[in-house]
Amino acid sequence: MDRVGIEATQKYAKWEMDMENAIKRFERLDFEDGYDTAKNKTFKRPNTKAKEGGSLYVENTDLEPMSVIRADDVETYLRTVTYDQKINRLMTKYLARLKWLPLHRRFEIFNDATESYFKIKEANVKNQEKLLEKIHAKGTAIIPHDHYEQLDEFKRIMGSYYI
Repeated sequence: MDRVGIEATQKYAKWEMDMENAIKRFERLDFEDGYDTAKNKTFKRPNTKAKEGGSLYVENTDLEPMSVIRADDVETYLRTVTYDQKINRLMTKYLARLKWLPLHRRFEIFNDATESYFKIKEANVKNQEKLLEKIHAKGTAIIPHDHYEQLDEFKRIMGSYYI
C-alpha cells in the first residue's frame, strides 16, 4: 500500500509540473506575433541569410531570435503528437481493415456467384429441353402421319424455338 502511495504522489507531482509548464508556455506564446501582417507581405519575415553575410542561426549569435518558440516547445509538441498516434494506432489499424472489408474476399465471392449463375442456367436449359421433348412427343402423337403440311409446320415451329 505504501508503494502505491509513493507512485501516486510521483505521478501527481509530474502532472502538476506538466500543468505549470503548459501554463508558462501559454503565457509566453500568447501575444501578437505579426503573423497576419507577414502573411499579407506587409512585414518582412526572417531570412536565413544575415545582412552582414553568413547564416542567421549559426554565425551571428548576437542577433536576437526571430521567434519565441523554443526547443522544448517542439519537444512538447512532438511528445503530444506521438502519444496521440500511439493511443490511436489500434483504432487506425481497425478502421483501415474495416474500410477494405467489403473487398476482402471479392474474388471468392465473384467465383461463387459465377458458378451459381451457370448452375442455375444449366438447370433452366435442362428444364426447357424436357419441356420441348414433351411438346414434341405430344405434337407427334396428335398430328396424324399422313398430314405432311401440318407435320412440316410443326417441325418449323419446333426448329425455331431457341434455348
